Amino acid sequence: MGDDLIAQPRRQLANPAQSSLFNESTANPVTVFEADMNGGQNCPVQFVVPVDPSSSPTTVGCPCTVLNGSNGERLRTPTTFKSVSTAAAGATALWTPTSGKKFRVMGWTVLIPSTTTTAAGSTITLQDSAATVFTVAVIGTTTATIAYNSGAMYNGYLSVLKDNVLNINCSAALTAGNVLVNVWGTEE
Repeated sequence: MGDDLIAQPRRQLANPAQSSLFNESTANPVTVFEADMNGGQNCPVQFVVPVDPSSSPTTVGCPCTVLNGSNGERLRTPTTFKSVSTAAAGATALWTPTSGKKFRVMGWTVLIPSTTTTAAGSTITLQDSAATVFTVAVIGTTTATIAYNSGAMYNGYLSVLKDNVLNINCSAALTAGNVLVNVWGTEE
């Protein structure tokens, strides 16, 4: 157990001053270890271990990145999970971030139970303050139980402003039942 986290030496640098990863004043050779910390998903974390036993190992970095359209950015892990159940027309607060922070939606699910009734063509949207970010469902007057999900969003959607609230917005009040919404992501 745990053998998949054991780092194996990949290369030894006799002169670390030749690498930009090291302080040029370092005269001792080092060994660079790489450990796959992401279950075989090719995300090695590099550790620099000095040959001098009195020095401590240093974590160099993790090249776990995703393309954000034009640049790579670090892959995030959801740390915040929010849920709300509503039948009201208009905006209902789903996620109020910590003061001075932005929310990052990395995924969502919406459940519309079969007991839900509303006006035909009603929409359910997720909003960054008052701006629609995702239309998550369009429902008829009555429905069978329906579940929607975002699929893989990776780093997802980052709110445009600090302190904005993520809202769920129902275009019409439900006359019976509730819509259940879950979101997850980070605050930054």
